[in-house]
Amino acid sequence: MPEIIPLMEIVDGWRNVPPRAFPPEVVANETVAFQLVVNGQAIGSSNVAPGTPLKAQSLSGDQLLIANAANPGMSTTIAVDKTDFKQRSTARYDAYVEKVEGEVMAKRARVKEVIESDPTKLAALTGEAPQAEKVDVGDPKMAPVKASLTAGDVASVKLEEATSFTWNGTETVGGDHAGTYETVTVRFEVSTIFGTFPVNFKCLLQGGRVVAWIDPITEDPV
Repeated sequence: MPEIIPLMEIVDGWRNVPPRAFPPEVVANETVAFQLVVNGQAIGSSNVAPGTPLKAQSLSGDQLLIANAANPGMSTTIAVDKTDFKQRSTARYDAYVEKVEGEVMAKRARVKEVIESDPTKLAALTGEAPQAEKVDVGDPKMAPVKASLTAGDVASVKLEEATSFTWNGTETVGGDHAGTYETVTVRFEVSTIFGTFPVNFKCLLQGGRVVAWIDPITEDPV
């Protein structure tokens, strides 16, 4: 199970909430008065009832800058505790943790099923596969692999998140891309505001061209 950073560490005790951690909308528990200001002049105002969707823009101390969702040109500050900002941020974090842990548990079950049916797959999981050779990122054999990652062929990772490349030589794989390929296993460390997550993907090559990316154990496409 990956080590997920605690929410209070991510938001520094609500003192420094990363913009990506903001909930899509918040509501206030009291009426909020907005003014429309243009060139420093107030040209209009409106009151928004409690429970109306608002857009959180920034948090400074205990003051939350919010915008009128119906009229983004209107904004004001309000005590953050007079909104559900913290509750929604916490719920979003908890949902993410539940999602990640669910994906890990599903992956564990799938890998266990695969290894029980074919114990030789265990070598790929432990890095003991025959012919496996750690290679430098500058190795010419890695050029198509790097180009594929740069092109975004694997949406969940980036080239700069790759920490190692292992040349596996020629091997036969099953699954949707059953066949014989030259393969490279790439390890990534994917950094998010919630923590850093290690992941391995296998690149399938034929004639120096990338055919597909798969999971090294399950051989499912990625």
